Parts: sequence; C-alpha cells; structure tokens
Amino acid sequence: MIVVIYSILLAIEVLIVAVLVSNAIPFVHNPFWDTVLTNQQSSIFPKRDLYLYAFFLLVCFGTYAGIVTIFRTRLENLQWRQKLNHWAAAQGAWVFIELYAAFKIIVYNDPPWARILLYAGLTASFLNKIFWPEISYFTQKNWPRLVLWISSRCSGWRGNALAVLFIFGVIYIPDPQAVVAQLYMGDQFHTWDTSCLGTVYALFNGLLPDVDINSRYGLGMPVVMAGIMKFFGGFDYVNVIKGLLWMGIFYYVTWFFILRRWFFSGLLAFAAILFGMRVAMFPMFVIPSIWNAMTESVMRFCFDPLFFLFLYKHVTTHRRIFLWGASVMAGIGMFYMSSTGAWLLIALLTYMGIHFIIPNIRSHMVRSKGDYLSLARIISLAPLVMIFLTWLTVKGNVFRPEFWKNVMEFHLIFANGVGGEYLTAAITQRKEFLFAAIGLGLVLFYAGSILYAIHQLYFKKADQGLVFSIPVAIYGLCLQTYYIEMDYSYSTFTLPGVFLLFFWIDRASKGLSLLRQKQIRGVLLASGFFALISAPMFTAYPNIFNLSPNPIVDTNVSIKLSNGKMYFNQLYIDFPEWVKLPVNSLGEKDEKLKYENDFQTDAQLVDYYKQETDFSKDTDLIRRLTPEGARVPLISSFEVLILSEAHRKPFFYYFPFLSSKLMRTRAFVTSTLYTKTQVAQMLSQLVQAKPKYIFMERIFLTPQVPMWYGYQFEDSIALIRYIEAYYQPDQTGQFLVAMKRKEG
Repeated sequence: MIVVIYSILLAIEVLIVAVLVSNAIPFVHNPFWDTVLTNQQSSIFPKRDLYLYAFFLLVCFGTYAGIVTIFRTRLENLQWRQKLNHWAAAQGAWVFIELYAAFKIIVYNDPPWARILLYAGLTASFLNKIFWPEISYFTQKNWPRLVLWISSRCSGWRGNALAVLFIFGVIYIPDPQAVVAQLYMGDQFHTWDTSCLGTVYALFNGLLPDVDINSRYGLGMPVVMAGIMKFFGGFDYVNVIKGLLWMGIFYYVTWFFILRRWFFSGLLAFAAILFGMRVAMFPMFVIPSIWNAMTESVMRFCFDPLFFLFLYKHVTTHRRIFLWGASVMAGIGMFYMSSTGAWLLIALLTYMGIHFIIPNIRSHMVRSKGDYLSLARIISLAPLVMIFLTWLTVKGNVFRPEFWKNVMEFHLIFANGVGGEYLTAAITQRKEFLFAAIGLGLVLFYAGSILYAIHQLYFKKADQGLVFSIPVAIYGLCLQTYYIEMDYSYSTFTLPGVFLLFFWIDRASKGLSLLRQKQIRGVLLASGFFALISAPMFTAYPNIFNLSPNPIVDTNVSIKLSNGKMYFNQLYIDFPEWVKLPVNSLGEKDEKLKYENDFQTDAQLVDYYKQETDFSKDTDLIRRLTPEGARVPLISSFEVLILSEAHRKPFFYYFPFLSSKLMRTRAFVTSTLYTKTQVAQMLSQLVQAKPKYIFMERIFLTPQVPMWYGYQFEDSIALIRYIEAYYQPDQTGQFLVAMKRKEG
C-alpha cells in the first residue's frame, strides 16, 4: 500500500514541476489558427493539458513498476517497510504544502508568498529525498527530547508571555490612519457609520439612543465605543480603529488564559487561539479586514470572555460569588447588544439547570432549600443590570413604551425576513455547498457535544471540563441563530466551536502517553501557525508581520476581491454608464477614481484621503447658516464626517440617512432605511420642524434622472421631491447646496 501512495505523491510533485516548466515555455504560433473562422477565434485556447495528463499517468505507473521491480526483496522486510512509511509520510507533508501553495496561486490570483512557498516546498522535498538517512537519524534521536524541551519552556510564564506578545503582534496595526484611508477608498465608511458611529456621534452631542437617534445594534455598543473614543482623544475614525484593536487583543488574550486552565495545556490553548483567529479574524467573507464589519468582529461579544471566566471559576471552586459575576456580565451583555447578552443569559440558565437534572453535580449548585431563593436572585440580577444601565443612558425614557418600541424596531425588521436570506440560500442560490455544510455542521457539532457531555455526567462521575463545555456549546448554538436566520457568514461567530473542538481533541488524547500528547499538541500548534500565516487575509493585514512597508497599496500583498479586482473603488469599477448622471456635484464628468496602483506609498494614500475629505467649504457653509449646537438636516454621503467637522448635531432620527459614496461620482447612493414607515417618519420630522435650511449634495438638483432611480432610490427621491416643493437653492459650498425654505 505504501508503494502505491508514494508513487502517487511523486507523480504529483513531478506534475507540478512539469506545469511550472510548461508555463515558462511560450506557445509557438500554430498556422492552423489562421484558418479558423473569425467568429470562432475566441474559442482558441492553446494548451498542453493532455500531454501533462499523460505524463502524470506515466510517472505514476512507472514509479510503482520501478519500485516493485527493483526493491521486491526489500519490500518483504517489515523493518524496511516501516522506514519507507516514515519517508513517505515526510514526502506527503511536503506534497501537501506544495498543493496548498498551488491552490492559493490558482484561486487567489498568484500571491507572491504562495509562489515562494511552492518553491520552498519543492526544494525541501528534493533535499528530503537526498538526505533522508541523515534526517531520519537526527529526528529519531532528538525529536522526543525536542518536544519535551519546547513543552517545558512553553508551560510557564515564558509560554504565556510569548502567546500574549504574538496575539498583540497579529492584531495590532502600527498605522491606523492608513487603514482609515483604505476603508474610505473601498467602502466609504458606510458600514461603520450605519452600524454604530452615527449613534456614537449623536451621543457625543448629548442625544439619546432610540430616543433622539436610532441605534441599530443595541444601546450599550455605541455607549461603550463613545467612551473608548473619548479615552483615545475624541470622535475620530482613527480612534475607532484603536478601540477595535484593543478590544480584539483583550478578547483573545483573556480567552487564552481561560483555555489554558480548561485544557491544562498552554500549547493546546495557544493552538486553539491561532485557529480561532484564523477563522474569526481572517475569513474571506469580510473585505478588507474584519474591522470594516465591526459588528461581525469580536467587538460584538467583547464581554463574553469575562462571563465565561466567572463561569469557569464557579466550575472549579463552586463559590456562588462567581455566579453573581456571570449574571452581572450577562446583564451588561444584554445592555451592550441585546441578542448577544440574551445568549449569555441562556448559557447561564443552562449551566444552572444541568446541576438540577444531573445528580452527580447537583450539590455544586444546591445544598439546602434556601439556595433556591439565592439562585432566583442571581437569575433576576441580569435583567436588572440591563435595565439599570439603560436607565443611566436614557433616564426616564426607560419607562416609555415608545422607547422600547424603538429598541425593538430593527430586531422586528430582521425577524420579519428583511435584510437576510433564508437558510438554504447558500445551496439553492449561491451554490456555496462547503459554506452550507460547515454552517449546518456546526449545529450538529454543538448539539452532539451537549448531549454527549450530559450523558457522560449523568451516567458517570462528575467532570469539570465536561460541565464547562455545556454552556460553551449552548452559547455557540445561540450564536448560530445569526446563520440560521440571516444566512450570515458562519466563520465570525464560530469561536465557541473552535474552542470546543480543541477541548474534545484534548479529551480524546488523554489515553495516550505523555510524549504522544505533547507531540499532538506540537503538531496542532504548528498547524495553527501555518493556517494563520498562509491565509490570504492575513498576508494583506497591515500588522507588524506584514512583509511590505506599504501593505495597503502594495498590490503584491494588498487584498483582492474574489473576482481578482482590487479593493479600492470596488463599488464603482463596473458601475454601468447608463445609470450615471451627466455630471457630479462639481459639475464635472470626470469622477477621478483612483486605485491601489495609483499610489506608491501608504503615506501618499493618507495624504490623498485627507485632501478628499477636506469638506471645509461645506462645513463653513453649515456653520454660517445654522446656530451652534443646532440639529442640522443633512442629506449627503459622509453625513457623520461632515457634521462632526461642522460641530453640529444630526437632525433626522434615522442617522445617517444615506450610505456613502465618493463625492465626485455621478450617481445617487442607496439609503440605510428598510421600510416606507421610516421614510414617512423622516418626512414627518421635516413637516413638523420646518427647518429654515436643509443641506444636501448638489447632485440631487439634477433636473432629470433615469427612470431606474425611482425604483432604486425610492426613499431619496421622496425626500428630494418634498425639498424641491418647499425649498429653493440659496448658497453653495463645494459639494453641498443650502436649500432655504420658501416664504409662505
């Protein structure tokens, strides 16, 4: 059998080399192509695939025949076959690296690091064939000693320090200003502004969430982000990046120490963190980095580590004070983001509940009848904490039904099927079978883990690790509701599953020798490093490990979209001309779009960003026509940025109203609204307040727009029609026009 495997491995390697050589040899013009009809010229694809296919088969079968013929006698020797097994295993590892690199080259548009990895794998495989006796002797003699030495060095404070430093190095970004410029060029901050920063800016100006301004992702998230931005110096997009980075560092470092105690192994805990960061921080679904979609990053559940830390402390000590702590964290989580906090409360209730149904662990929770009242108080503490924090934020509005209606607005929108896809869309529409299989497979994994752990605890002795695994799995099941309800990317909500998987790996290896356990942990750690650093999103992430001094604009490392195009101005690259207007807000036809290769350095990009977001003429216009501290109606891209520079409050409850686009583009942009009721509420605000001035982009004064706009920009058109009926142009800035209310 080993001869068959080795023959296939060698054939794969030879095929890879043959493909590289073939690609380096240019095709010679074939005179026959000149005889092909003009309308068939596009079907000409010079290729050597058939020759390469035949060559692969020849090497595969020829290798097998040669080995069997030459080494027939030795193959009957068991000891020699065992040596061949080790050699083939080493060759298999190198072939895996070569295939992995080839996969990255084909799928991810030939990143330079992948080609380097391919050449390194081929070179190492070649050296492995020549020097195998020496390599085999060295590894057999030193491998056990090396494993034990690494394990001993990584088991104490040194290992902890290295893990913390590595986590910091992976997450931390030395130049956050360049990342802000990158997000401006690719997404124009519309994800940030819509999900959180619009509400954060309103809080900076004394407005209340879900009273004066809408808050889509919980009451507490913008409150916490506002506090973080104040700590770093004030409302600024650079401070957003700083806050997100430190949230991520805190999250992964805290979980590392929890896992270290849970697994009783620093190596395994660090391996779990590496795989977790690979899955949750560097998925291909979020471009250009996880921080762009802040609500899909660990910012969404940044209080979870403290909750599970309290829960784990109760598992190991049975002290009730830690249940109180877990309940407080669940309450903070419910205030921070209601859905995520609710999942924490469910995990706490499940954890407490299993102690009642499993006799082996019941005494850890209840020792007397008086304990039932104490546990009821613990459960009630979470909602009380949430209500108290809400009261601190909105004061007396917490008792108004209208406030709670506003809180539930976006939850009800999504619950009624708006904003997501149904469960099977990944299979039936997008044909993403692996995506669907992993997403649904996680549900089965969580459910199986819970049932198996309960079965083991019920019929066998108590086990602290199994007890802790149940609330982790329950929490993971709850997080999967985002995938089930809205067909979200499973990867950014999968961290509990990754940690749980490593727990079961640790549990399965307990029956092995100590040396074998350490070897498995070492392999997992090495695999985690490899999986992390070879991820395309990791190679593009501008941390201290990035190989380029200009990681944002260097096309050798910067992120590309799935279609191979660059990230900058991704929304406008293929924007059809027929939906564009004749001129932009400046009266110009040239949109002056720029891409990564238009910049030599990240510093040039930052300078360009500062130049393009210099809205001083428009902010001067707003300040000149409105009193200080006024709520100003603004209909424009970059509403948050413009109002923050003008030092004025937002007028509309739904803020920002528009998603952003580059101001020089010749088209309208979609809004952030979902329902006609929301449009009616914005119109009602204008009708009731009758503001003297409304500021909007000059492009909205275009006299004639394509009929398609009436469908795509229905809400914007409705507002513009109202403004045109009751307002007239008065003064202009650079991109904005001040519409003054007509007399009478």
